[in-house]
Amino acid sequence: MPKLSLNPLFYQSPPKLPLRVVVIVPFVLQIIATVGLVGYLSFTNGKRAINDLANQLQNEITARIQQKLNIFLETPHLVNQLNVNAIRLNQLNIQEINDVERHLWQQIQSFDSVGVIGITSTSGTMIAVSRQDNNRFNIIITDESTEGELQEYATNAQGVRTNLTKVVPEYDPHIRPWYQDVSLQVKQVGVRYLDRSLIKE
Repeated sequence: MPKLSLNPLFYQSPPKLPLRVVVIVPFVLQIIATVGLVGYLSFTNGKRAINDLANQLQNEITARIQQKLNIFLETPHLVNQLNVNAIRLNQLNIQEINDVERHLWQQIQSFDSVGVIGITSTSGTMIAVSRQDNNRFNIIITDESTEGELQEYATNAQGVRTNLTKVVPEYDPHIRPWYQDVSLQVKQVGVRYLDRSLIKE
């Protein structure tokens, strides 16, 4: 059988690749694949690490907010209990107006989250100290000497009344919600945390 000759137009031998290309190209492809895989893994791990860090920060912030909120909500009750205890132990006599004013003025400076601390007796005497925007404190009082008025005084650095800043005529603390809500355990004296808005009348 005769040999068929291949037409050189239809058949060409594959081009010869230089040895350098044969050795370098697979190596470069491996490096590219490795770098791509490492980059992908780094990206996914980085994303996971960022998500974990964000969750940790969110949990920490939530815990701090909860702690601050608990302190904020518990402080007025603590102040009330301290004052009730002082009255029960005869360490604070509500008949001595000047002593009560000094006590409340010093006490409010120890509790930054409290805006007003006050003591009201069943006879209608009310003494309170309120925190002002400029971190000064006013004394609020209504008793026999004010003839039914609520009077608010600015104080100096020693807690002594200076000038009269506000007068509310015919002020009766007995009809205020904070007075009517006094605990049954406190029979003769109501010691309550006052909301500043309750005296703006």
